[in-house]
This record gives sequence, C-alpha cells and structure tokens, in this order.
Amino acid sequence: MAGYGFVPVQHRQGALELCAFGTDAQRVGVGDPVTLAGSSARIGAGPIRPTVVLSAASDSIYGVVVGIQQHTVATGMNLNQIYRPASTAMYAMVYVPGENDRFWVESDEDSASFAATDVGLNADMATASSCDTGTGQSTCVLDISTKATTNTLAFKIIGYDENRGPSSTSPNPRLMVTFNQRSTIDTGGTGT
Repeated sequence: MAGYGFVPVQHRQGALELCAFGTDAQRVGVGDPVTLAGSSARIGAGPIRPTVVLSAASDSIYGVVVGIQQHTVATGMNLNQIYRPASTAMYAMVYVPGENDRFWVESDEDSASFAATDVGLNADMATASSCDTGTGQSTCVLDISTKATTNTLAFKIIGYDENRGPSSTSPNPRLMVTFNQRSTIDTGGTGT
C-alpha cells in the first residue's frame, strides 16, 4: 500500500503560509513535508515568499503541503493541476504546525514492524519520493525501522489507528505523530 503523506488531524496552534517552490527536480503533492530552502522567491508578478523544497529523511521539517496553486508563469491557469511538477516554479499552501499539532501517516514496515509499545518513540520518515501524479497525493511514509529514543529524529509516535494498528491485518499501520524536529523550534524531545 502506498503512503499518503502527512494528514493534519488535530491542529490548534499552526498556521497556513503561502510558500514558493523553485526549480528543484522533485514533484510535490498534498501531504508532502517541506523544508525551508534558506531563501525567498517571487514567481512572475506574485508575492515574495519563503522558498521550500521537498524534505529528505532527517531534515528539519518546516511544514506540510496542504494545497497547490493551480497557476504557473509558463502554463497559466490549469485547474487540472493537482501537484507541483518537477522543476516548476509554483506557490503552495503549507501548514506550519504548532507544538501539539498531530498528523496521521502510514508506516512502511519494510524492514521492521510497529508494536503498540512503540508509542512514545521517535522515528524518521522514509526518504520522500515524488507524489502520485494521478491523485496529487504524497507517497511519503514513516520509516518504522528508525524508531528509537533519539531526540534528533523528525517525528514522535503518539498513537495509532486501532483499525489499522499492530493487531490488525493491515501491513502498514496508520500512526499518529507530532513533529519532533521542526525548523521553527529547537531540538526535539527524547522518546520514552
């Protein structure tokens, strides 16, 4: 089963921010985690906004893409555009999470399995891959083989979907996580 990225489910303190993608070579979809690129950009006559890139494993996460602007300078308005194509300058809405905001994400379970006793541990995401071009949805998953108490891992596991958890027949449990490593805070907490 392919992942669907990070889905905000309990958000209290975060904020939406319009961000710009430069011309990096990755497709980006809804649910993809992004990292600040350290600059800002103006696309066409649009506003100057912080530039983001698709996050890699171990990156300090800035936020999660929740929408793509359906307009580019090169193609004009395209209402069928449901993801950001590779190497295309576009704006996207990014949800920048607050301290206690929670997200659903699927576990990959390729080399390790999730157990109920793993709640409280930290984990990293599998290296983000290009989004699904048919749905515009992220394919990002949590790399459960990285679970540990290490405070530098990007996410803290705080729960799981009982219908798709360790006792179900689902090969990829759906986990509830918070961001342990964000670019808007200092080093995260140690897992328990």
